[in-house]
Amino acid sequence: MEVLSKYLKTADSDWYKQRLTVIIFYVAVAFVIIGVRLFYLQIIEGHDLRRLSINNCIRLQAIDPPRGLIFDRNEELLVDNRPSFDLSIILKDAKPIELTIERLSQYIKIPPEDLMRKVKKGKGISSYKPVLLKKDIGRDALAAVEAHKFDLSGIVVKVTPRRHYIYKQSAAHLLGYLSEISSDELKSGRYPECIGGDFIGKCGVE
Repeated sequence: MEVLSKYLKTADSDWYKQRLTVIIFYVAVAFVIIGVRLFYLQIIEGHDLRRLSINNCIRLQAIDPPRGLIFDRNEELLVDNRPSFDLSIILKDAKPIELTIERLSQYIKIPPEDLMRKVKKGKGISSYKPVLLKKDIGRDALAAVEAHKFDLSGIVVKVTPRRHYIYKQSAAHLLGYLSEISSDELKSGRYPECIGGDFIGKCGVE
């Protein structure tokens, strides 16, 4: 009986040792895999991943400066600025994009096909950069968008100054007008602080 008892204890001990050895082996392999993966992410890909992380957490926003007012010699106001409500979409925040566009089209009365065409044009830029859908949407459309803001993820309204010519039929040739800077003007070097999409005075006092 003693010999049988010793044999059973020895067999159980060997069985547990084998199971424990297998478990330790798999745990060690798992830690090695995790260590190799951490080394790859931190050392080999660390610089690129850090750059992507910074780009994801910082969003640059351009602020358009208001242009100066224009008066006549009697100090009567001829040109001032008014707010323009420009509607844009941030693709990263607007998922699912198709559903967001479908809802937006109902509120601003623009066919979803027209909005999707503008979205597709902006897919080449950063997904965090706003893609302009419509300029100067008007106060009724603005009210509809703001009232349903929680249903329109990724939809933003930017208030930008827009020129208001008080006497539209008078002195147009003297006052001039604003227009978006062209590619040729950007290449000319005369506007070093401007980027694509900026508005500049084209002629006249502007």
